[in-house]
Amino acid sequence: MEFKFETRTYGDGKTYDRYEYDSAIRMKYSTSKPEDFDLETRAWRAYQLEEVKKVLSKFSYLEQANERQAILDTLWTKEQADTASYGRNWGYYVGMDEIKKYYVDANPFGADGTDICHPFTTYKIHIADDNKTAQASWYSIGYEVNPALGQDLDCYWDNRRCGADLVFEGGEWKIWHFFAGTDFALRPGFNYMSLKTEETTPCDKYLEKEFGDPTVKFEAYTSLYNYYFYPEITMEHATFADAISNGPEGNPNYKKA
Repeated sequence: MEFKFETRTYGDGKTYDRYEYDSAIRMKYSTSKPEDFDLETRAWRAYQLEEVKKVLSKFSYLEQANERQAILDTLWTKEQADTASYGRNWGYYVGMDEIKKYYVDANPFGADGTDICHPFTTYKIHIADDNKTAQASWYSIGYEVNPALGQDLDCYWDNRRCGADLVFEGGEWKIWHFFAGTDFALRPGFNYMSLKTEETTPCDKYLEKEFGDPTVKFEAYTSLYNYYFYPEITMEHATFADAISNGPEGNPNYKKA
C-alpha cells in the first residue's frame, strides 16, 4: 500500500501536506465476502468483535481506576512484546519495557485530586480475514485532571482520535499497537474560536511533558487544524500489514521523520 500525499491550502494562504489512502489499493487487501466463510467461522468472527470491544472497554475502565500495571499485565501482548507500541502526538514508545517506563513508571495520575477518563466510544472494528489480528478505530471525548507541570492541578478536556491493533494469543485478543492523537486539550469554558489556525490548544504542553521522550520521536499527530486524518477509519483487510498499522510504520509521517 502507498500513501498519496497532497498539498492543501487554507483560506489564509498557508499550506499543509495531507495524505489519502488509495481505496482501491486498500480494498485489495480483502476480497472476501461473508458467504466465503462457513457458518461456524462467521459466528466465531461475530463473537470476536464483542471480545475486542471487551478488551478496549476494560482498558478505558482500568485506566480511570489507575490500574495501569494491570492493563499491561492482562490486556497487552506477550508474544509480540518487542514490537508493541504506544503512540501519541509526539511519537511512539516501542517495546513493552519502554511502554511500561512511560505508562506506569512515569504515570502522574493517582495522586490526590487527579483524574483521567478516556471512554471507548464511536468505534469501528474489523477482524482480519485470516482471523489472526483485529483493528479498531474510535473517537474518545475525555478529560484529565493533571498535576500541571508539577504545579497546581489543572483540568481540561482531552479529545482523542484513537486506533489499535490487536493480536489473537492463546485464545484471547491482546493489544499490540495503541495510538491516541489529541485534537483538543482545552480547559472547560475556553473559547475555542479564539485560537488561531497555527496555534495548538492550551494544555498540549502538559500532555507533551507527560509523554516524555519516546523511542521513536516525530510529529505523529497535530492539534493545529481541529482535525487530523490518522489513524484511518478501520476498513476490511485480509491480513495485518505495516502500511495499515497503528504502530509507527503505519503513520504517514514516519518516513518523513
